[in-house]
Amino acid sequence: MGATRFKRCALLVATLASLALLSCAPQSAPASVSPSTPFLNAIWQETNRDRAANGLPTLAYQAQLARLAADWAAHLAQTETLEHHDLAVVIADPAFTSYSALGENLLSGPVSVTPQQAEQAWMASPAHRANVLSANYSVMGAGAATSTDGRLWVVVELGRLR
Repeated sequence: MGATRFKRCALLVATLASLALLSCAPQSAPASVSPSTPFLNAIWQETNRDRAANGLPTLAYQAQLARLAADWAAHLAQTETLEHHDLAVVIADPAFTSYSALGENLLSGPVSVTPQQAEQAWMASPAHRANVLSANYSVMGAGAATSTDGRLWVVVELGRLR
């Protein structure tokens, strides 16, 4: 191998190694945003209303969790299957290194479901209520999608930033 070709290969290997290190570097804290729709805004407000009524701090609305929730809601609507994310896999993803905990609330119902009805359903379920009222969470994001059969699929992702 000639010296010039060897230098090019060494440079390529060094560049690829640098890119691999950059992609594995911890991400900065995800940005807080406002919910993208009035429906999702109302879900956020209802969640925080229940938290405040129970002496808990409000949850900031977080962009990365909102994207995760929207993507999962779209998946649920497409598959018409109510199933949770494997949150252990999500939190192990390098893109989620800024989180120390994740939780999830799901709902499927008629497209006429209001945010208030969704929150009432979650508060009536012990496991979902525990997520809403967990002091372990500091941020949330929500997503919703409609399936071809006209059902609404709502996902709320809750998290704690490191």
